[in-house]
Amino acid sequence: MKHLEKDVQLRIKSAIENSLRSFPPQGDIIKLEGYEGRYRLRVGDWRVTFRYQFKTREVHIAEIKHRREAYRK
Repeated sequence: MKHLEKDVQLRIKSAIENSLRSFPPQGDIIKLEGYEGRYRLRVGDWRVTFRYQFKTREVHIAEIKHRREAYRK
């Protein structure tokens, strides 16, 4: 995230804190097809992909990418 502009960093950080703290996670979140147990959070043009452990309620962020690059394997 360090290479992103400061305002984008703040928006993403705020979205992560607000959306992923609750159980179950809230916000513009969908399960990704073709990825085992992976979800995405949409923050404007940015996508935060993560895994959510329901038993332990832990969130593991996999990557933060621009939408044009986020879904390429």
